[in-house]
Amino acid sequence: MADRFPCEVEVGGNITISQLKEVIAAAIADGASLDWGLGEPTLEDALAQIEEEGTLHFMDDQASYGEMRCVTGALGKLKIPYIQKSDAAYEYDASVVLFDGETSREFNGTQNGELLCSMDDVKNAIEMLKNGESDKALEHLESVCPNCEIPPLKII
Repeated sequence: MADRFPCEVEVGGNITISQLKEVIAAAIADGASLDWGLGEPTLEDALAQIEEEGTLHFMDDQASYGEMRCVTGALGKLKIPYIQKSDAAYEYDASVVLFDGETSREFNGTQNGELLCSMDDVKNAIEMLKNGESDKALEHLESVCPNCEIPPLKII
């Protein structure tokens, strides 16, 4: 039996209708919905959310280990960008997974779904700034605490 806790996946980039149907089927397999506590997602509801918000959100308040493996697996296979945010629960830390369509990177997160940057990383960047190495400090901060925005989701 898996530990279950909340997870949200935000989808961006370009997607075809057939790909969207595949991702919706994966969300149903994961037990996810388009908003907290709703039923199974439908194509019509997903299209409405994309048109209204410019993105697609899948949510599951009882995700196995705080992950939507079917959804992220489908998106990874299709090379569609996403952000997965998982709450902390039990002995598991909150996490944020960024997938840019090619590479997946996992970071510690907060309960609000924000990236958590360590004080050591901030201190290292401050030291670089004091030494006049602003480009190096910026590069360091961008690597440990990247921008968590994904492109708007567009039907192609």
